[in-house]
Amino acid sequence: MKKKYTHLFFDLDHTLWDTDSNARHTMEQMFSMYKLEERGIADKNQFIETYNGINHSLWSDYSKGKIGKEFLRNGRFTLTLKEYGIDDDNLVKLMSDYFVEHTPSKTKLIDDASELLNYLHPKYELYIITNGFKEAQHRKLKSSDIHHFFKDIFISEEIGYNKPDPKFLLILSNS
Repeated sequence: MKKKYTHLFFDLDHTLWDTDSNARHTMEQMFSMYKLEERGIADKNQFIETYNGINHSLWSDYSKGKIGKEFLRNGRFTLTLKEYGIDDDNLVKLMSDYFVEHTPSKTKLIDDASELLNYLHPKYELYIITNGFKEAQHRKLKSSDIHHFFKDIFISEEIGYNKPDPKFLLILSNS
């Protein structure tokens, strides 16, 4: 009997790559590095939760085309710091640059993701379809050593549309 499916498509963030754990690790590093406790932010966990809420909201706006990449990249730190009464453009730039540079190099995957890919890879053609910034998504795949499983990688920034916009899938289907 011929198998029904030959191609499988995976999202990267929150599906294979453990976005929350990897981002949290970077945020913990930054909390210490930039001495945020000395700036009046006493609770590291609350700071990270505040950031997570703002970041999630901005990613939603970005995926709907309401804001651009640079606003998302810097705005999440600007808005988080303002919640604590900190208005420091230099600190925002330092934190934004550090986060974008270091988070994609983290390697934690969702539990059993490697085992799943090892199982599926010989049986199917595997692809990544993901929203995000191209430079970060490619680094995540390489750092976590899963890039070799995928026949092709489709990233919203390269496609020109974010999932779930039907145009993303239309372009994908024409590839």
